[in-house]
Amino acid sequence: MGLLNNTQIIKRVLAKYGKTYDFVHKAKNDYKEPTGTETGYTLFGLFHDKGKPIFNLVLSDGGTVQTKPMSHILTMDETITSVAKDDEVIINGKVFTVIAVSNYLEENLIYDVSLELML
Repeated sequence: MGLLNNTQIIKRVLAKYGKTYDFVHKAKNDYKEPTGTETGYTLFGLFHDKGKPIFNLVLSDGGTVQTKPMSHILTMDETITSVAKDDEVIINGKVFTVIAVSNYLEENLIYDVSLELML
């Protein structure tokens, strides 16, 4: 009952606030080198952030560590099978790279695409 209820809520939220995102997949050869071939696909979902804004942390030895917010796209789109690690998407003029795809409760209904902001 809980998953069914959550699924219906997420469907309503996606229908109201979701939008289409254009992803680019850059093909690589067997040695993980770019081949120059790009393919595009779209994914319907809802962009959301988790975490803190970007800031620099100065360490005592003089080095800096940069932290970034965790960005995600929540989706129920069936084209999720097209999403691969290192694919790129531009959102609000910023380039994000796919770092993982999570299958919510392993039910193959709701997915969360984890993104990394490219600085």
